[in-house]
Amino acid sequence: MKRSSLLAGLIVLLLLTVDLLAASTVRGRLYREANGRTYPAQGVTVRLRDGQGSTRSASSSSDGFFYFYNVASGFYRLEVIGSGTQRYSIRVAERNYTDIAPIQVP
Repeated sequence: MKRSSLLAGLIVLLLLTVDLLAASTVRGRLYREANGRTYPAQGVTVRLRDGQGSTRSASSSSDGFFYFYNVASGFYRLEVIGSGTQRYSIRVAERNYTDIAPIQVP
């Protein structure tokens, strides 16, 4: 009985590990430009929407970065909510990180 419980526990752990390895972290940086210089865009809302309409939100940090953790591979819409909404289509692959090119916020 103990042996079968241990085996079942190891199988569950293996499945969870495989699932986490298939997930990616989506990360990017937002900036503003003024007087020919760039500045981090802090506190800007960023949304990540999947094909079924599920949405996750994050805010950019003091250095302008945003992160979405444990994102399954697939196609998403990335929305940056500033003075207007900017929309981008992105593809998340099965790797550790999906980097988004820096985005200028008006």
